Amino acid sequence: MNNLQTLTLTLGPVAHGGHCVARHEGRVIFVRHGIPGEVVRVALTEHDDDASFWRADVTDVLEASADRVPHFWAEADALKAAAAGRLPVGGAEFGHISRERQRRLKADVLAEQLRRLAGIDLGIGTGDRTGARAGGGTGGTGGADGERAARSESSGSALLTAGVEDVDSDRPASGGADAHGAGLGWRTRAGFAVTGTTDSGSAVSGPAVAGSAVPVAPGRLGMHAHRSEAVLPVREMPLASVDINALRLWEIDLSGIVRIEVSAPANGSAPLVLLATDPQLSAKARGLALKRIASQLQHHAPGSPGTAGTQGTQGTQGTGAGAAARAADAPDSVAGPAAATGSAVSVAGWEPGSGALTPVNGRGWVSESAAGHEFRVSGGGFWQIHRRAPEVLTGAAMDFLTGEADGAGSAGGRGGTDGADASGRPDGRGKTGYLFPGAAVADLYAGAGLFTASLADAVGPSGSVLSVEGSVSTSKDARKNLHAAAHVEIQRDRVERVLQARRGQPNSRFDAVVLDPPRAGAGKTVVRQLIALAPRAVVYVSCDPASFARDVGYFRAAGWNLSKLRAFDLYPHTHHLETVALLTPGAGS
Repeated sequence: MNNLQTLTLTLGPVAHGGHCVARHEGRVIFVRHGIPGEVVRVALTEHDDDASFWRADVTDVLEASADRVPHFWAEADALKAAAAGRLPVGGAEFGHISRERQRRLKADVLAEQLRRLAGIDLGIGTGDRTGARAGGGTGGTGGADGERAARSESSGSALLTAGVEDVDSDRPASGGADAHGAGLGWRTRAGFAVTGTTDSGSAVSGPAVAGSAVPVAPGRLGMHAHRSEAVLPVREMPLASVDINALRLWEIDLSGIVRIEVSAPANGSAPLVLLATDPQLSAKARGLALKRIASQLQHHAPGSPGTAGTQGTQGTQGTGAGAAARAADAPDSVAGPAAATGSAVSVAGWEPGSGALTPVNGRGWVSESAAGHEFRVSGGGFWQIHRRAPEVLTGAAMDFLTGEADGAGSAGGRGGTDGADASGRPDGRGKTGYLFPGAAVADLYAGAGLFTASLADAVGPSGSVLSVEGSVSTSKDARKNLHAAAHVEIQRDRVERVLQARRGQPNSRFDAVVLDPPRAGAGKTVVRQLIALAPRAVVYVSCDPASFARDVGYFRAAGWNLSKLRAFDLYPHTHHLETVALLTPGAGS
């Protein structure tokens, strides 16, 4: 090791994961908190001599991009953190970039992943593909395998014509300054750590942040630095909703707790706080810690005495302003009295490994609203984080399947959609799209039933919906949420097991499938099983461009087309994005 700790670099293109790619003496360095084209000074955070690439954080900007703006959150500002001798908290790594440029960078990443892993050229990108490929910066999905490497690149220039779409453009800027303020207060879920401990409960002695001269008091609300066990104290979390910040968790002594998860539904119903206790404490001590914190939280709940006049992150005063903000944010189907009523907070003990809950106050689930339906979602169960994500994603998926979205052409270059007429139906009966009364459809990785409910509405009692979810608690939620829909079948199992069992059965073909896998993607096995069942269309919803592009590559290798594609900025000020794609079988596939 040559003890090299700082470098001056010119930043290259953006890469998947929120980094910019730079090079030093032939070595690739992934740099956070910069913008392509900037000249910066960086501190190396991972730099083993035998590593294939290094990692670094920007500590000073020598030549700034015109798209650099002041960071909205001091604790996440890399430049302020470096000046104070500490690390920035994670979770807002794009906060120094104008929102318009954030979306362009996300579009670049999506385009690069589709080009590399699926052989589709969207006609946009960074212009420097070699840098973005170096060092394996693809989020762990690996390079192109033999199937993808053998496939020639095809044009997808008619796809993603709207770029990465902003869903927060109607939200007033923070303080009325400029559009950069939009995109705050969108998180209806937030996770926190506790200073002075690790997730395993072991104590951290001395300062929580290496190199910091300021000791951190234990038992306070905190967040992790990126790729670090260091926990830094935080107060308000600007990306979190009004109701999460209204709990004022930073004022509570959290001793005995190692992790916290908060859910605050966008419809204004009761929030839920999950508390993971220190496993090194006795059962009695853990129980006392839960009761103590639950009691304090009742005084911090929206609508409870003592919360009036609280200054929220988004500049709102008290619960009246908070309720007004919720009502403005809520979809038309749920805005109204329910959205404007504060509710007492529920609190439960939580075991992160097993997901087991021990209610202390209230209930162990929250009530969500979307697309004209109400959903019970158990604590720890999956629900979209952005306040508008359920409506946005459901709308996009249903538009693709009903044929109501604007046509975007095919990126596959094979033409046609399984020989169907313009309606998508091979028999020419003039049905609209792939959803119609009597259709057979499936919702895979269905969660609490968000897409299942809309699919059930579309196909009606004469149709059928298969809803598959592997989580025990979330599958139970789906059963409760869809109990009145007799034409919906809920199966709790692994998706690949269900698809394998269905193969060869009578009437096993689906008219349409919604595929919404976790961040790792569906994978080759599930994609091949789906293709074998020959559905007429698959809508693929994804939160990870690398696993999405990899799976699109598997579909294309089997002759399918990426027919339509939309991308949404559902994670403002971070590198994440959400995509919704329509995949259809090509002629002869």
